[in-house]
Amino acid sequence: MIGKTLRNHDGVALITVIGVFVIIMIISLSVATLFANNLKQVTHQEYQTRAYYLALSGVDLAYEALVKEPADEDEDSLLDEFIGGSLTELEDQFTIGEDRVVITISAFDTGSTREVKIHSIGTVVDTGNSESLTLIFEAENPLVRRWQ
Repeated sequence: MIGKTLRNHDGVALITVIGVFVIIMIISLSVATLFANNLKQVTHQEYQTRAYYLALSGVDLAYEALVKEPADEDEDSLLDEFIGGSLTELEDQFTIGEDRVVITISAFDTGSTREVKIHSIGTVVDTGNSESLTLIFEAENPLVRRWQ
């Protein structure tokens, strides 16, 4: 009777199907977890890129405002005020949709030259992601510039 029970293969198909099903479920769960992590990483990179371009927009707007010639010839440009020393720091902020950009412009002397620093912070408000950019250029020659 014992020999007959060991040789009986009834139920082996059920155990095989359950085993294959468990293996497929483990593989499916692993793939789903991998996809979810990749999606989270891509979303974070997207928000970080958005913050970078917000900060870059702030630098571009401030730079253009500084080097732009005034409409009235009798007025000094913002850059002239930084060169002359009547302005040493200026701060402004603006929003694009819900996102925020904070710009700080400051002037300082480095030996024989006066330099202007534009610091811009772009923040994606929904996520809190932020990026900071700094552009420094010579006040007398705005084309001599460097990123920091």
